[in-house]
Amino acid sequence: MGAAKRITISLPEDVVRVADEVAARRGRSRSELIRDALQWHLRVQNLLVEEATPEERAALAAGRAQHARGDFATLDEIRRDLDADLLPERPKKPAKASC
Repeated sequence: MGAAKRITISLPEDVVRVADEVAARRGRSRSELIRDALQWHLRVQNLLVEEATPEERAALAAGRAQHARGDFATLDEIRRDLDADLLPERPKKPAKASC
């Protein structure tokens, strides 16, 4: 980070109070907390926002409709099925020899 420049900002009292509490819990100064928050905000603002394609929107709508009908598997069901697939097959008993 380059040279720091002092600025003055106005914040509602309740925001300052909460910021001071958070800063104290984290062992940071108010300035550090606000600087970090502003840097994070500026980074987030530069994230690309992609719009869903028509195909993606259709897939989402279909998935929502399936869910509304109850046509879905729970995570527990999926795990159970995966566990069942991983169980080794029982070895077949050898046929008894006949004399």
